[in-house]
Amino acid sequence: MIIGCALLIIVTLLAGIRFYLGPTFGDRVLVFDLLTSVMIGGTVLYAIYFDRKEIVSLVLVLAILSFVGTAALAYYLEQRTESDE
Repeated sequence: MIIGCALLIIVTLLAGIRFYLGPTFGDRVLVFDLLTSVMIGGTVLYAIYFDRKEIVSLVLVLAILSFVGTAALAYYLEQRTESDE
């Protein structure tokens, strides 16, 4: 449990650095997707630690919102690059 939390914190810090330094919008979209995955992982760790089975539905909702958000940002990015050409 401690190792999982430590790894999630390290990944969050590295992703934050990448988000800050990322020169393109695509880099920031990728970091957004990574951070939502980290949030899902943190929620799963919470559910395991406190033995809360009802949180699994929250994890499913977070995963669906993450997918939809990433797909929407990718669509926006594609439309923006097509209009730039």
